[in-house]
Amino acid sequence: FFRSYFVISRPPTRMAEMPPVKTIVAAVIFVAVGAYLLIAQPHFEASERPDWMGYAVCMVIVGAVMLMIHNFSAAFCMVGINIAFVLLGIIKPDEFFQGFASHAVIATGTLCVFADAVFQTSILDVVMGPLLPTRAPLWEARLRVMCMGFLFSTFLNNTPVLAILLPVTESYCARASLPLRSMLMPLTFSIYFGANNSLIAHSSNLTTLQVTKDLVGAAYGTPEWKAPNFFSPLLIGFPIGVCGLAFMTFFTTTLLPSNEPGKAASFASKSRALDLELDDDQDDVLDIPDAAECLQVPGQPMLSYGYEYLVTFKPIRPLIGTYFHESGLDKKDSTITLKSVITQTPQGPVTLYSKKEWDKHVILSDDLLIFSCTAVGVANLRKRRGIQLKNDNVDGLGAERRLRCLMEAVVGPSSCWVGENVTSSEMQATFAGKAAIIAVRQVGHETSVVSKRKQQDATPGSPLMRRGSRGSLRGSATSEDMEAARNVTVEREFRIDFGSLLLLEAYPNFAKTAPKSHIPMVSTVPASKPPRWYTTKDKFRMLAVGIVLCSVILFAAANILPLTISGFLAIFFMVWLKVLTPGEAIGAIEGPTLLIIASSGGVGKAIQHTGLGEWLGDRFVEMSFNSFPGLLIWFFILMSLLGCFLNNNAQVVLVMPIAYSAAQKVGVSFRPFMYLCMMMTTISSFTIPISRATNMMIVNRGPYSFADFATYGYALQLFMMPIFLGLLYVFEKHSLWDYFNEVCAPYGSLC
Repeated sequence: FFRSYFVISRPPTRMAEMPPVKTIVAAVIFVAVGAYLLIAQPHFEASERPDWMGYAVCMVIVGAVMLMIHNFSAAFCMVGINIAFVLLGIIKPDEFFQGFASHAVIATGTLCVFADAVFQTSILDVVMGPLLPTRAPLWEARLRVMCMGFLFSTFLNNTPVLAILLPVTESYCARASLPLRSMLMPLTFSIYFGANNSLIAHSSNLTTLQVTKDLVGAAYGTPEWKAPNFFSPLLIGFPIGVCGLAFMTFFTTTLLPSNEPGKAASFASKSRALDLELDDDQDDVLDIPDAAECLQVPGQPMLSYGYEYLVTFKPIRPLIGTYFHESGLDKKDSTITLKSVITQTPQGPVTLYSKKEWDKHVILSDDLLIFSCTAVGVANLRKRRGIQLKNDNVDGLGAERRLRCLMEAVVGPSSCWVGENVTSSEMQATFAGKAAIIAVRQVGHETSVVSKRKQQDATPGSPLMRRGSRGSLRGSATSEDMEAARNVTVEREFRIDFGSLLLLEAYPNFAKTAPKSHIPMVSTVPASKPPRWYTTKDKFRMLAVGIVLCSVILFAAANILPLTISGFLAIFFMVWLKVLTPGEAIGAIEGPTLLIIASSGGVGKAIQHTGLGEWLGDRFVEMSFNSFPGLLIWFFILMSLLGCFLNNNAQVVLVMPIAYSAAQKVGVSFRPFMYLCMMMTTISSFTIPISRATNMMIVNRGPYSFADFATYGYALQLFMMPIFLGLLYVFEKHSLWDYFNEVCAPYGSLC
C-alpha cells in the first residue's frame, strides 16, 4: 500500500534536457586544456615575463574559442581577447590599435564594395548564359558550372559569387532537367577552391598576409623573405583546384545520389514542408484569370484568394523563340508555381493551363505568364533572365529602380477602403508616387474588371465582370468579347477587406511614411531590389563595372597602384555611374571581417610575448617526431577541425603564430605553413553545413543533410590531403619558391 501510495502521489519529474553537442564539445575542450595546464605545469621559458601570463593567454584564447563554437560573433571575441590582453598588461594599447591602420583592412573593405557592385549589375549572369548548353550530359554540365565558380571566385569574395550563380544554376538545371543535388554542392566547393588563386579572392588571404607580416617583422619584403605577389597563391592553389574539380566531376554522382526517395534537408522548416504538402491544393484556392481579363487590362495587378500572390510576367530575350520546356519556368518549388500561359493565335488568345499544353509551345514576345508566388518568390522570379514583370503601376514610378524594393502591407480596420471596391489607380494616388501595387491578396471571394466609363453596363455574364467561379475561367475569349474590350478603357477593381495584403514596390522610406490610416503594417521583403539588366543604361553599367574591375586587378597585379588607392578610385567611379549609392557602398563593407583582421596583430604579439607560441610549437614538433611532413599533417588536421566551428579569419589569427614557432624549431621556411593556413581556411569548410554562410545558402535548395556534407566533404578532404601537402613538401625541399622567383623576375608583380 505504502509503495503504491508513494508511486502514485509522487509528482511527475521532468526529464533533464540533454545539453547541445557543441556545449559538450566546448566543455570537454576547456576542461582538458585547463587540466593539462594545471597538472603538466608547462613553463614558458622563452618569455621574460611571469609564467602566469602564458597561462592567461592560453585560457583567454580557449575561452574565446568556446564562445565562437556557441555562435558568438568572431569579431566580438577577437576584440574582446585584445582588450583582455591590454588590461592584463600582456600587450600595449598601441600594439592592439596598429592593426586598424593596416593595408589589409582597407583592401578588404574595397573588395567588399566591388563584390556588391558586381552583384547589383548581374554581369556574371550575362557571361554565364551562353556557356551552359541544355543538352550537355550531367558530368559536363557540372564541370561547366564549377569552372565558372572557380574562375569568378579568383577575383571576388565567395558569398556574392555564390549569390549570383545560385539562380543561374537553378534555372539551368530546370531547363536541362538536371538534379540540383548534383550541382549546388560542387559549385560551392569550386568557389572555395577558386579563392586560393589570388591574394584578393578572400578576406582570409589578406588576413594571412597581415599576420605573416607581423610574425616575420623587418625581414618581410626583403630578398631573404620575398613578399607574395598578387598571383603567388596560384602556384599551389591552381593544381589543387584542378584536382578538386576533377574529383567532383566524376565522383559526385556516387557520393551524392540524386534519386533517393524521401530525401529531406536537415534544416527544412516546417512551414516549407507545409507549403509542399498544400501545393497540390493551390488550384482549388487560387482564382486564375482567363485570357479575356489578362488581355483587356495587361500590366494590372490581379487578386489572389490563396496563400500566394498572382503576378504577370512577359518573356524577353533570350527566351523569346525557345521552347517552353527548355526555359525551366514551369519548375515548381515552395515559393513559385506557374499557373497558366496566355498566347496569341490566329483564332484569338488561348490559355494553356497544363504542362502538357505549354511544353511544346514556342515562347513569343506577346505571351503572358501567370505565376503564383510568395513575396520572396516574386523577388526571386524577377532575377531570372528572360522574363520581366509586366505591371503598369511599377513602370509609372519612373527611374531610380536601384533605390526601390518589394514590401508587403496589411490593410487596417480604419481604412476607408475596407468593404469597398477600389481600383489600383485610387490606391496609387494615396501612396503619392512612393509605391506601386504589384498584386493583392484577399480572403474574400469576389473581384471584378470594370470599365470606369461603362461601369453601370457591366453584368455578371459579360467579359468585363468576373466572379470567383472556377468554371467561368476555363476557355478562351470570343472575338466579339475582344472587340468590345478594345472599345472601352478598363481597370481592375478589388474588393478590399480588413487584413487584405498588398504587394508593393516602394522606396525604402515608404515603410515609415506609408499612410498608417490605410496600411498600418508594412514590412520589407529581403533581397528584393529590382533587376538592372533591361535598359541601355543597365548594359552600359555592366560594361563599366567589368572594365573597372579588370583595371583594378591589372593595376594591383602590375604594382602600378596599391590596391587601396585603385580600390577607392574605382568606388568613386561606380558611385558616379550610379551603380551604387554612397550608402550602399558603405553598407557593403563587412565590418566584422575588418575587425578580425585589425585584431590579428594584438593576438599574435600576445602569443609571441608570453612564449605560448613557442611552447605550443614544441608540442607539435614532438608529435611530428621533429619532421617537416609530420608537421604539415598535424597542422592540416588542426585546421580541418577548427574549420568546423571557427570563422576562417579567426583560424588564421590563432594558428599561424604556433605554426611559425614550429617551423623555426624544425628548421624549415615558414612559407609552406603560410600557404597551408591560407588555403585550409577554405578547404576546412567542406565538412559541416553551419561552418560557413555559403554552405547554409544551399542546404535547403539541394536539399542536403549533415551526413551529405560529412560524406562528401571528408572524402574530398582526404583526396586533397596528399596532393596539397605533397606540393608544399616538394616546393620547400627543392627550393621551387626561389626558382619561380627567378623565372618571374622579368615580369615584376604580374608573376
